[in-house]
Amino acid sequence: MIWNEPMNHHDGCYFCLVNITGINRKNRAKWEYPSLQSAHRRVLSSKSTPEPQSGTLQEAPEDFETKKGSSDSDFDCDLGTPKPFNQDDLNDLIRDLGLSKSVSEILASRLKERKLVTNETTISYYRTREHNFLKYFAEEDNFVFCEDVPGLMAAMGLQNYVSS
Repeated sequence: MIWNEPMNHHDGCYFCLVNITGINRKNRAKWEYPSLQSAHRRVLSSKSTPEPQSGTLQEAPEDFETKKGSSDSDFDCDLGTPKPFNQDDLNDLIRDLGLSKSVSEILASRLKERKLVTNETTISYYRTREHNFLKYFAEEDNFVFCEDVPGLMAAMGLQNYVSS
């Protein structure tokens, strides 16, 4: 079959027009498939009309111009060595991706294997990342709540907290 993009789904889409329910081994040889512009069988070629070779490119006309370079003037691509993540950048990435502690540690470990984190970046940081904030929370009767919201916000680096 030669597949082309259908013009519309009402009368040009092969999959919308063919009802395949009831096709089985016994009757599939007798089945009539529609001949559509979007999907048609190959026509056998003769010696006078050779069959087009797949994978060959047609030559562009002589007056065809190709643009080289980028039209985006502020595009800057550095194909040199990759910039390794420091601890803050890696923390931001993990927070943006919403990763759990175990997945965060796996990601950091894989990045360290490929030397994509700085030497100061610690992988085990993610095992105990909540310990810095535990002092702001309390638990009573299986209910956990923050008892020092301004302190927690300050510890997270957020200023101007206003209680509503």
